[in-house]
Amino acid sequence: MKKNLMMLLLIMLFILMLAFPQAVAEGAGIGLGRCLEQLVPSLFAIMAISNIVIKSGGIKFILKPLYPLGKILGLKGHMLFCFIVSNLAGYPMGGALLSEMVKNKQIDKKQAEIALCFCFCGGSAFFVGAIGLGVFENARAGLIIYLSCLATNIIFACILSRIFKISSGEDVSRSESFSSALINGVESAGRSMLTICFTVIFFSAVSRVVLSHIKPPIYQIASGILEISGVCELDISKLTTTRAIQIISVLCSFGGVCVTLQILSLAKGNISLKYFLLSRPINMVINFFISGGLCKLMLPEALECSATPDVFVKNAQFFNPFSSVCLIFMIFSVIFSKKTLFLKKSML
Repeated sequence: MKKNLMMLLLIMLFILMLAFPQAVAEGAGIGLGRCLEQLVPSLFAIMAISNIVIKSGGIKFILKPLYPLGKILGLKGHMLFCFIVSNLAGYPMGGALLSEMVKNKQIDKKQAEIALCFCFCGGSAFFVGAIGLGVFENARAGLIIYLSCLATNIIFACILSRIFKISSGEDVSRSESFSSALINGVESAGRSMLTICFTVIFFSAVSRVVLSHIKPPIYQIASGILEISGVCELDISKLTTTRAIQIISVLCSFGGVCVTLQILSLAKGNISLKYFLLSRPINMVINFFISGGLCKLMLPEALECSATPDVFVKNAQFFNPFSSVCLIFMIFSVIFSKKTLFLKKSML
């Protein structure tokens, strides 16, 4: 029954895409632009360096000065590193790192699934730049959304780490040489980046086709539920600043269907999302109240909700997508060259 329903939805989506090719092209173009201008510049480097640090064993030296923070959170070792990186870098990082740790037998599967509940947050650059400046024309609004998501994750970490006795995730695997860690870390980040980008492009096309006949602001909210960067198009002119921040903060706490599928793909069967999905409604409610409280503390009364979706589009022109295209080409080259080398060795 479940499979038949899924097939029916896919057939309907296929027919819609054939009927509205222009909308598909527009949506895919928007998704591609988001990848080249936002995701690749902000995510790839941090994903690569995180993989290199883990594979080379350098994590031990990074975590020493962070012991007091780990004491508060109830986390240490690889789990503390994952919490910090996932709450700074961006949404898929937590799932990707936890999956890698399970694969390397540094933590067990259940602990990784529980840790995903609080190792899930958008990057500060996305919140402050794309949302704060792009939607509100005020960086402080984006900072409030980021801090509310971070505070909610801290609450979850403090509680869940003590209830489920999450281990430190001590390194039980052999550390690679720096050169090997560099190549494998960059390649792993490249594969993950391609998965993320193609998923974003697909969901941008789907949201454009399915939601194009829905009037705003329902269209923008539904678009944000499907693909989180859709909140950058939200028209907040008819909302109070506090209410607009709370709505966007709740959407960011959920992360969108697209990000959820990215994590599922990056997890490669190493972890499931059952605890993560169960935690989202509670996370969203807590986030709603924290963001409202932060608005009272951090927002000046004079701030007006006068920004329009065009602001971010204009700001995006300062990015140079050519460098991102070159980077993607290099990723393909590295993956292809490694695969060719492996085939040659297997033939000998």
